[in-house]
Amino acid sequence: MEDYKVGLYLRLSRDDKNSDSESMSISNQRTMLMEFTEERGWHVEDIYIDDGISGTTFERPSFKRMVLDIEKKRINTVIVKDLSRLGRNYVKVGEYTDFFFPKHHVRFIAVTENIDSEKDNDIAGFLNVVHEHYAKDVSRKIRASQKSLMKKGFFLGSQPPLGYVKSPEDKHKLIVDEDGAAIVRRLFHMYAIGHTARHIADTFNQEGVPSPREYYFKLIGQPNPYTAETVLWGSATVMRILRNQVYLGHMCSGKRRNRSFKLKQRDVVPKDKWIVVENTHEPIIDEVTWARVQGRLLQNKSNSKARTVKSENNKLPALFAGKLKCADCKAFMHYTSSKSGKYKTYYKYRCSTYTNQGKTACSFHSIREDELTAIVLNDIRQLSQIIQTNSDEMLQILLELSSRTKQNGHAKLDKVIRSVQAEIKDVSGRIDLLMDERMGGNVSDAISLNISTTSRNTRKQKTRLPYSLVKEHI
Repeated sequence: MEDYKVGLYLRLSRDDKNSDSESMSISNQRTMLMEFTEERGWHVEDIYIDDGISGTTFERPSFKRMVLDIEKKRINTVIVKDLSRLGRNYVKVGEYTDFFFPKHHVRFIAVTENIDSEKDNDIAGFLNVVHEHYAKDVSRKIRASQKSLMKKGFFLGSQPPLGYVKSPEDKHKLIVDEDGAAIVRRLFHMYAIGHTARHIADTFNQEGVPSPREYYFKLIGQPNPYTAETVLWGSATVMRILRNQVYLGHMCSGKRRNRSFKLKQRDVVPKDKWIVVENTHEPIIDEVTWARVQGRLLQNKSNSKARTVKSENNKLPALFAGKLKCADCKAFMHYTSSKSGKYKTYYKYRCSTYTNQGKTACSFHSIREDELTAIVLNDIRQLSQIIQTNSDEMLQILLELSSRTKQNGHAKLDKVIRSVQAEIKDVSGRIDLLMDERMGGNVSDAISLNISTTSRNTRKQKTRLPYSLVKEHI
């Protein structure tokens, strides 16, 4: 009997219909799959569980661990309750069921849908499309429901803004947390009387005032899971609080939206499309203080934006934008400006970490754009002089460098060629196998024509090496 080393894959998320019912629970999936394997006398090597993760993404810890175990040949059979447990993205699911699993000689079984890679699975592609359509429909309904709640002024976030907590009676309502509100009132007052965001952040850090994220997790009595993030106040955090209309008692929602139900990326929504509902909860900041702060924010609006800022003098992107990094913290240098006297404006690059978090995070690093330009031009002139006076020696150096580059390029190209040849051999083998099956009457004319045409097109595409790669290295 064949040695089956089985991996059971279990997944559940809030997107799944009746996800709280026993029929969909992780425990039920485990019981069903264990009974299935025991009846056949197969050995379960491992059980992979992704609980609370959507099937539209394949960035799942246990799924990725299972893939690694397949590549290591630790398991050769994957069993799921149904095809949607594997995923709800028909393209990605097809990549695994039609290519990855066969390539690694893995048998795939979806129990309740009677799908087995060792049998005829014509229905699998259709089911993949159905499962993705279901996920898309659920996503659309959730967005519509959330938008309806936003228009009613409901709070939909997981973490309330500093100074507020969720009401015990209604999680969509905010109530004032006096300790947090005291921090917010002090922050607004300091800015209103003339202190900068950088000074406010430094003061809070020196006094040990917890940042909003730290304060929230201390308030609920849980450790902060975002260990990679800094626990310090930064000027950006201060500015974000100063601009938040929630402190006037207004609920402002819809500032970002998901690009697609398949992606995690969120796009910024234009301000005129935000959903603002006034007087939904108790304000922390009065109208007079708010107006004073907003007036000062408008007056002190920054002349530049990180890395993509355009200088005022020529409206072109900063010359070295996105090319300079701090030697200490490796953060990008911000392009900014400062005035000298009444009319003279200097443009410069400054460490973004220092700008946001002050000297507690990094030391002050700054260089004027005109000085940096002069340094770079001087280096260019020196190199030009060296080339002119030592042209033969420089030509020899360039030829040697070119030779090394070509050698590396040829090695890379050879690797690509070997990979393409292996793919061609694989496709050719499948075509031969298909013809044998066709001659034996096991495959219909329509399916044979469709698969052979697809295989030939794939083979043609594989034989076309990337033009840029060939042009660069030959």
